[in-house]
Amino acid sequence: MLTMFSRFLHSTDALLLRNDARKSWRQVFSERIAGTGTMKIAFIAISYIPQRDGVSIYIENLLFELFREMCTQGKQRSFLIDIYVCRESAALLESFINEALLDIGITVTSETLLRFTVSPDHRGLKYLWAAYGIWRRAPYECVVMPNMQPLAFVPNPKLSVLHDLTYKVIPNYLPYKRYLYLDLLTRYHLLRNAAVACISEATKLDLNRCYPGSMRKTSPHLPNGLPLNLVDISRSSLSKVEERLSGATGLDLVFVGRINYLKGFDRVLEVCSVLDSRLRESRIESVTVHVVGKQTPDSQELLASETFQHVKLNICGYVSRDRLHALYANSAYCLFLSRNEGFGLPVIEALWGGCVPILSDIPIFREVMGPGFPLFYGSGSGGDAVVDCMLKVRSDPQYRSEILTMMESALECHRDGYQRAARTLLAWIESTQIRSH
Repeated sequence: MLTMFSRFLHSTDALLLRNDARKSWRQVFSERIAGTGTMKIAFIAISYIPQRDGVSIYIENLLFELFREMCTQGKQRSFLIDIYVCRESAALLESFINEALLDIGITVTSETLLRFTVSPDHRGLKYLWAAYGIWRRAPYECVVMPNMQPLAFVPNPKLSVLHDLTYKVIPNYLPYKRYLYLDLLTRYHLLRNAAVACISEATKLDLNRCYPGSMRKTSPHLPNGLPLNLVDISRSSLSKVEERLSGATGLDLVFVGRINYLKGFDRVLEVCSVLDSRLRESRIESVTVHVVGKQTPDSQELLASETFQHVKLNICGYVSRDRLHALYANSAYCLFLSRNEGFGLPVIEALWGGCVPILSDIPIFREVMGPGFPLFYGSGSGGDAVVDCMLKVRSDPQYRSEILTMMESALECHRDGYQRAARTLLAWIESTQIRSH
């Protein structure tokens, strides 16, 4: 391990020293005040993985919009973003950013993007290596962590993004050791960071409730939005969506998430049970539920209760993005009956695919969908209420039109979410530098 670390230091020095000689803090600060120096940001993308989970999608889209905004401002001021990313994911993230920027006429060069790779084989050591690199390349206007990470000994100003406080809202659904770790990590960031941003107003309210006094520091809102990979996917016409919801004799549903109680898979099974017993009155011949997501320790117990006659569970596991979007485009409903969420990015994906989301009554889904959209498993409503809604959408053209209109409104509200997040982040960085002087 010592040999590996020495090799790392040697390669890191070569990467760091190939740039211009470092300026003193006094020089950098005077240039910042004048607005003429290079804006340097460290972006910690260590959590980015090839499977592109919710955090990874947030990372790549926020990073893209950050680049786009900084390129616009770069006419008056140069900039540099150091991206700290694990080796196994570096090529994928580089390809995504380069292609996305090329599509809008921006060419990325070594002067505007440096990549700092760390080993993915040592879970703790990669954070130590990232911290070392940050200190060597300091000063930064900001060290941005798009999700909370155990990255200690990093100079301020630091900003980390809080996605959710599930472990505080419903602690019984997480192992106790996991609870302690997340609680300690959050307290550390609240104590040591210049700011903790939230991806939703619901998370911000949870933060203030679970950690009283945390709002004494600024808490920027850096929301999710419409991912870039969706924009290139053609949408189904309204007539096809109408046909899928009203005329098909076979009903396809899709569930996206881990197969556990936290994601509400037990509620999904309850909906399946109600559908199984009410199939005749619905004039539906068969129901297929496509289950997309990882299995968990809860999975065996949950799946063992599958005893349906007319409802088939199609366990897909992990699927490609193209396959997932095809499932959305060919399914009438998507089932998101989670007990808590940070944002629920699959809901946006489902809206784009014209797939009606069946959502639990939790604060974030009220925020995402807006007032009036039907939510379930709150105030005593359960599987029967879900099926009643499905049958009403199927048989009542006016109600179906209202649901589709609300879906489009929600999608439009979040279309520029990442762009707003990037602008807010840059404004916060600028204001922090002004306040510090």
